[in-house]
Parts: sequence; C-alpha cells; structure tokens
Amino acid sequence: MAKPSHSSYVLQQLNNQREWGFLCDCCIAIDDIYFQAHKAVLAACSSYFRMFFMNHQHSTAQLNLSNMKISAECFDLILQFMYLGKIMTAPSSFEQFKVAMNYLQLYNVPDCLEDIQDADCSSSKCSSSASSKQNSKMIFGVRMYEDTVARNGNE
Repeated sequence: MAKPSHSSYVLQQLNNQREWGFLCDCCIAIDDIYFQAHKAVLAACSSYFRMFFMNHQHSTAQLNLSNMKISAECFDLILQFMYLGKIMTAPSSFEQFKVAMNYLQLYNVPDCLEDIQDADCSSSKCSSSASSKQNSKMIFGVRMYEDTVARNGNE
C-alpha cells in the first residue's frame, strides 16, 4: 500500500476529528440531524461557507441549513467529499447531489459519480444497501455501519 501524501494524511486526520466531534468549531443542522465540522475545511471547499463565515465571524457556532432544500444524506456526502476528496457510498440521486454541491458553491463539482466514488467501492456495493452486506444509517451526521449478516445471524 502506498504511503499517503502529507495533504491526504492531514485531511484524513481532520475527517477523523470531525467524525468524533473533536476540535470542531461549527455545527450544521439539517432538520433534526446535526453535523460537526471545521469552518476552515468548509470555507476552503465552498464559496458559500467562505462568504457566510466572513460575514458572520462572531456568531456561527451553529448554522441551520434546513430551509435550503439540501437533504441530510446529500450534506453527509458533501462533507465526505470535502474531507476525503471522495465519497464512500453512492447518493440516491447524483443529480440532486450535484444540485446541492452547486447550491453550496463548491469549488470543485464533479461531472460524474465515478470521479469521486471511492475506488474500493464497486457500483453494485455502493448503489444499494440492500445489495451490500453492510447496512448504513446516519446518527448525528455520522454514517454508522452495521453488519447485517452478523445481526441476522444473532436473531
């Protein structure tokens, strides 16, 4: 396995911090789901967040995006893309995902799913949780995975 570049390592560490809520300075709410993030990463990836944080420097600990018509699923994937440069699961609608990315004015919006989908994630494994051995759900903005084979075997 190739050694990751310094920038890849730093982004991976920031993503780990985000997943644990460690050193995060921003909470984004979409309906009843809350996402922890780092303002610096959001502003580095999105003109929308950059301008928002510049204009609201002292009052942006929590930001509510519920009225923006961005689903929690799409925002979860956008955060994955911001922090990792790829997504681990395919969106239910790539077009809706692209619309959300454009709405948030991401600096790098991919043309197709293959440009950002994790190379280790085959389309059949990512396209549907029913066809996968792992089932995922979001809890407070963190995607949680459970092994459905193990769960079904214990019942």
